[in-house]
Amino acid sequence: MVVSSEKSNVSEGEQMKELAAYAGEPELASSIQAGNEFVEQTEPPNPYELDAEEYRREEAKYAATQEGRNRRLFSTRSLLKRNWEPQSFLIGPRLLPKHGRMLITGTTGTGKSTLTLNLAASLATGSPMFGIKNLHKGAEYQQPTFLISGRSTVLYIDYEVPHNIRTLSRLAPLVEHFPDCAKDNLFFAPHPSRYRLQNEIGEQSGKGSYDALRQLVADVRPDVLILDPLSSTHSLQENGNEIKQAYNKADKLIDEYGCAVIVVHHASPKVPRNRNGERVERKPIEEIRGHSSQGDWADCHLHLSALREEEEREDPDEKLIEISFGKHRHCRKPQKRTLVVNFRTMGVRLAQV
Repeated sequence: MVVSSEKSNVSEGEQMKELAAYAGEPELASSIQAGNEFVEQTEPPNPYELDAEEYRREEAKYAATQEGRNRRLFSTRSLLKRNWEPQSFLIGPRLLPKHGRMLITGTTGTGKSTLTLNLAASLATGSPMFGIKNLHKGAEYQQPTFLISGRSTVLYIDYEVPHNIRTLSRLAPLVEHFPDCAKDNLFFAPHPSRYRLQNEIGEQSGKGSYDALRQLVADVRPDVLILDPLSSTHSLQENGNEIKQAYNKADKLIDEYGCAVIVVHHASPKVPRNRNGERVERKPIEEIRGHSSQGDWADCHLHLSALREEEEREDPDEKLIEISFGKHRHCRKPQKRTLVVNFRTMGVRLAQV
């Protein structure tokens, strides 16, 4: 029992009335006033230390506290008894959990949206991510490296590319590489500017941009929500910790509606150099533009880098893109991979090393 020295002028009869009311309100069970002291009842009362009336009162408070815990919290016992799904990752091996968080970064022109759209189609069809296969000889030779767990309903909010350009230049060639169900499981918001991770100044309470996004997710219940790019979802300072407010709103969507969230974000354009002016290579997690808390948010951070080639490729629409992982909360760090991305056909394949 935790006791403070705060005094109360409430009569004992009034306190008992409050006690009876609080017994049905778990959130107030730890805020009951007894006598002239403020009491939080966390242990069962001892009948040998109290008279009958005090024991009854303390027992009621303890019961209310226990009821509050059972209603509002998960005990370890209840968690261990629950029948959890054996497969709890959208992207394997243990890369992106269901109800998880993924951050994709890359500099302007790298192909972030192209590869994210490819990933969206993989999630919608249950196809392996980027078609990457294991090239090490052994039992898993030629097996997909990043398996997708089943087909997901994907809601893609694209703030940059108009629907007609995306449809003709990207979606039309993209679906040729995937099963036909990609056409039914991949969705786009008609008016993306209406949906943000932040209510804008001057918007009516309950009818703001975040309120609209929350309502959209509540209505369509996607398995995966993709926001591309992050900078179009807020008006916050990226270099300060306040950017975490946007990610906190994404967490609320995950918690309330059980979706996974994939955020596409720009990499820092700054070139790091040492005291001698020599260029220094950054780790993938250091490539994220803005505050470091953004990397902390993600279960998985995927960084894209365009590689320079000594000779021009035969197909000018092809580009070499290196994918590396800056964050991998639930698995060992995956190896870097180099992809050949064709921006005309939307085809993606593993480069021959």
